[in-house]
Amino acid sequence: MGERTIDRSLSPTRCVVRHIDLAARRSSFAANSTWESSMRGILALAAAVGLLAVRSTNAAAQDRADFAAWFALTFTPYGALLPMVTPGMVGADPVEGRASRAVEVRYSRWSFEGDGDVFNSFGAGGRIGGVGFGAGHSQCSGCDGVFMGGVDFEAVLKTTTLGSDASASLISIGLRPAVGIGFFTDVTKLIVLSGAIDLPVSVSIPVGTAAHLVPFLSPGAGVGRISDRGESRTGTRASLAAGVGLVAANGLGVHLGWRRIFIEDGPSTLGVGISFGR
Repeated sequence: MGERTIDRSLSPTRCVVRHIDLAARRSSFAANSTWESSMRGILALAAAVGLLAVRSTNAAAQDRADFAAWFALTFTPYGALLPMVTPGMVGADPVEGRASRAVEVRYSRWSFEGDGDVFNSFGAGGRIGGVGFGAGHSQCSGCDGVFMGGVDFEAVLKTTTLGSDASASLISIGLRPAVGIGFFTDVTKLIVLSGAIDLPVSVSIPVGTAAHLVPFLSPGAGVGRISDRGESRTGTRASLAAGVGLVAANGLGVHLGWRRIFIEDGPSTLGVGISFGR
């Protein structure tokens, strides 16, 4: 197979749509699809969803609303940037007289299987107590970008200590609702909105007296909405995230995270991050 030339005029929307179009054309049912290459914005996404459904072994299980939800969640901080270990998950005591604080920098990437376009996302933000905030930018290797921002809130529902000495581990169950928005800078001028809620379960394991190792698993669900020139579509999707963070006693943390927003043939997001604060 010859090398594919990347069209630098592509938007993120067209990159996603193109992948689904090419995948559907490989299907024996592709001849029955009604793809219109000139469609843009919501209409292009609607056509893409039709092709995606054709490929699915259970077409009735996913529709245009499902794809709209996946698209919006993926291009807002919830899906574009990796989940990270928070001070609440570590279980560290905040400085007396004020809420815990942290600064975060994140990088994530994802791509469709067998496709050359890789979406890279960079973000920065912070946390004050249970409130997290951040902004970022996502761009594929051959397209314009998406600016995004979001806010989340973390509540620790329950903690359980395993052991009674200084080496005891802490199991935490939390609740983390989040909202986000994304602005596309290409000709489509799409706006995407998302709202999601996760239930993170973490284990904070002391590493001597110098750090905590914190693996976590975070099932969740979200709603996503795409809007363009008065047209809109809204849907819901389930998700699953996992990761691990190594957080030193001085507040410096290194993080590795993964998230999958469930849809047929959908990709997973992988990322790394650095945080500092208590």
